[in-house]
Amino acid sequence: MCRTFALELITNRMGSIPYSIMNILNKKRTVQNAPAETCAELYERLNEGYELSLRNFQERFNSKNEQRFSMRRVATAKEVAIMEALYPPKKEKVSVSKAGIVPEAKVSPVIPQRKSKPTDWHNVAVRAMFGAGVIGHAVLIWWECRYLWGSGGAIASGIVGVVICSSVLEIAKKPSGETAQNLLYLVWLLDLCAWFVHKKALYHSGSNAFGAGIDEYGTGCLAIVICICAGAMMYFYRETGLKK
Repeated sequence: MCRTFALELITNRMGSIPYSIMNILNKKRTVQNAPAETCAELYERLNEGYELSLRNFQERFNSKNEQRFSMRRVATAKEVAIMEALYPPKKEKVSVSKAGIVPEAKVSPVIPQRKSKPTDWHNVAVRAMFGAGVIGHAVLIWWECRYLWGSGGAIASGIVGVVICSSVLEIAKKPSGETAQNLLYLVWLLDLCAWFVHKKALYHSGSNAFGAGIDEYGTGCLAIVICICAGAMMYFYRETGLKK
């Protein structure tokens, strides 16, 4: 009788061991996911709810495991367990209501609307005057070249005027950036070269100046003043557009 009882006891214990082991292993994700799961599949599975980039996942994988991350390599059970501990599955938050358990509704953040700033008419008027001064200097260059060289000078100075006017329009639209800075330098270069044209044209057309005793050096000083004013107007035209 004792022998029969001992055999039944051993049989019952041996029969319960597999069930207890399976119950423990079923709670772990490693047994379920272990067969033939590549590193890429592991990343796709664990990344749900995290929105983690592949590069960040690779860096953490390489820092926690001995073997490096490879898209086609099958991950070991140890690697799967380590990465699952780092990225546990996320659960959606729920709220209890009278009707039962209802998931919380995601409320989109309210983006405050920007108030439009009132137009600074003073700044607009000052900037318009600076722009008109730059274009007026281009017109003066055209007249002087036409006076000195006739039709050929008018065509050549017309090209210069187109460059200056287009620079003013481009800086009016986008006063900041490398392009606006280069256009400013270009107009300054044209203003510097225009000094020779101003000096010759004013000297040959200044009959009243000769009567007042103004010689060629005085005419050259006037040409310098004109170039300095034109360059300053172009500079302040751009600067007033940057201040908003």
